[in-house]
Amino acid sequence: MIIGRFFGWMFLAITIVMLSGDVVMALGSESYHGLATADLWTFLWGTNPINIIGKVNTQTNELINVILKMPAWAFLGPISIFLLYIFRPKRTIQRTLIIN
Repeated sequence: MIIGRFFGWMFLAITIVMLSGDVVMALGSESYHGLATADLWTFLWGTNPINIIGKVNTQTNELINVILKMPAWAFLGPISIFLLYIFRPKRTIQRTLIIN
């Protein structure tokens, strides 16, 4: 549970850094296309994600193409929020038994 929250907060921090970097670069004077999810994949694992696309069927192939073209912060942000929601600390309810 603590590990899930840790990864959720870590992914959220990385998402905020990537989003702020994209905003700063977009406000610059030159054209900037942003960091795509495919670029992040290549940076982290060192392989081209196109190799994975060729091994799946057509509907999944289209979905993966859409995800890989998304900005990296738009893909990682919802994942981090989902992890934080799933692994949130849950309150226990104390119930008292009242006998009349």
